[in-house]
Amino acid sequence: MWPPPEGTLPAAAADERATAASTARRAAVLERLGLGPEAGYERDWLARWAEGSVPRQLGAAAALQEGGRPGPSIRLAQQAVAAGAPRVAATYRLLNPLLYGEALRREAAAQGVEPALAAALVKQESNFTADAVSPAGARGLMQLMPAVGRSLYSARDAAAHGPWSVERLHDPAVNLALGMRHLRAALQAWPDPAYALAAYNAGGSRVRRWRAAAGSEDPELFVERIPFEETRDYVRIVLRGRALYEGLYGELR
Repeated sequence: MWPPPEGTLPAAAADERATAASTARRAAVLERLGLGPEAGYERDWLARWAEGSVPRQLGAAAALQEGGRPGPSIRLAQQAVAAGAPRVAATYRLLNPLLYGEALRREAAAQGVEPALAAALVKQESNFTADAVSPAGARGLMQLMPAVGRSLYSARDAAAHGPWSVERLHDPAVNLALGMRHLRAALQAWPDPAYALAAYNAGGSRVRRWRAAAGSEDPELFVERIPFEETRDYVRIVLRGRALYEGLYGELR
């Protein structure tokens, strides 16, 4: 397991921290009011304001993460690292956030899924962005296609959350519950995460076909031979991320 080095981050001045926090809060309020473009203007202004100062970039990244917008937060943290921010655990937590941690741990435990593996998958799928929608139409934290979500939505889910609709996939609790079931099914078919992650990304039929090749019983060799670059990189990134999340967040071990 990779042990992240401890250390402190350069802190912005008190008035700069206040500016970052108030702007992030304003963006969050605008978003809740349905004013997405206006919220985006606030976040864009914050990124321009932080430009050229590592302490401001890190402070703005932390404020945006606390406001539930990890995508812009990660981008600011990446800029700070490129500008010389210390590579300590606190920086890596900005680059690799853990939102909805309680729900993630609960649903992972309910399905027998490693929480660190689940967290790394969510990071790769959506950057922990609950309202994420892919070009293909996959939605939410674990990027479930609507047809998959509907097939996994049970009577118990309907009793707890109401009748099925595609918008349920943007509810973090629902998305995590359904996504963990989907991941569990892949792990039941292929207990080694390398194969299960490939199935989650590219589909079980493709994994069965790839597993028919000689040497595919070795997970590392299997990953190297995945013919789709996107899936090959996806599996590598999530497996590395699992170790990273274990090191950064003790509660995921």
